[in-house]
Amino acid sequence: LHRLRHVITELTALLPDGSREKPGVAELAAYGCPTRMHVIRLLAPALANEDHSKDIDFSPSGIRQRREAGYADTMRTLEAAPWRGDFDPLEGF
Repeated sequence: LHRLRHVITELTALLPDGSREKPGVAELAAYGCPTRMHVIRLLAPALANEDHSKDIDFSPSGIRQRREAGYADTMRTLEAAPWRGDFDPLEGF
């Protein structure tokens, strides 16, 4: 269904100027969806000397280390900007 909505949007964009505003065309074009979402997977990086107890380590230093590692990973992902790649315009997600 999502792909079909993008097909409708792409086809609507090919219509000549002025024809998109016609009542019947506008109604059908409304079934389109120009939204594109980029989902970026952020993983908590492993810390040095981390073991099975990491899930229960709420010490100030443990929390600070995980926060700093997560922040650094997020900044690397933002710098890489994977959403700027070439994508199929019919893929909405």
